[in-house]
Amino acid sequence: MTPSNILNLALLFVAMLTAVFTFLQAREARIARGASEKARDEADEFLAAAKRAATAAEASAGSSERSAAALERQADLAEKASKPADPWEIEKVGQHRWAATNKTGHKAMFVNIETSPPGHIQSERGSYADVAQNQSLFFIFGGGLTDPSSVDVEISWRSPVTRASESQHFTVSQD
Repeated sequence: MTPSNILNLALLFVAMLTAVFTFLQAREARIARGASEKARDEADEFLAAAKRAATAAEASAGSSERSAAALERQADLAEKASKPADPWEIEKVGQHRWAATNKTGHKAMFVNIETSPPGHIQSERGSYADVAQNQSLFFIFGGGLTDPSSVDVEISWRSPVTRASESQHFTVSQD
């Protein structure tokens, strides 16, 4: 073998080694590119999932706010329902004239209005009158020189439903 053949064989061997290394490097590059694309696709999926989760969280927060508002309204209604309404509504209808309106839900029998101390009001119907539901009993308070500026008033009546005597206290004043 001549030295030029040996040199050609050595160059051929180096070229083959270079080709093998190049092939291996290309294969590694393809594998890395595939892994990179897979990682990018997974990152895109995670981003889409995060966006869906954020949208769901916003919707859930809105739903929670609506639920909380509804619960507050229910609590307010329950509180109003648990408070007994005043059976008589008192309002000033003139300079010295007052109206006591029956809000008991039924006719009130033997209605009487008294003050403590007695004698400071004048009922327009007299004592022990029957007052229908949503009807008023009128009385006069104030205007006299010796009348106090305010007085405690008691309305007493008998319920036709329970047949029990009931009463309500309130204060009226001349201002």
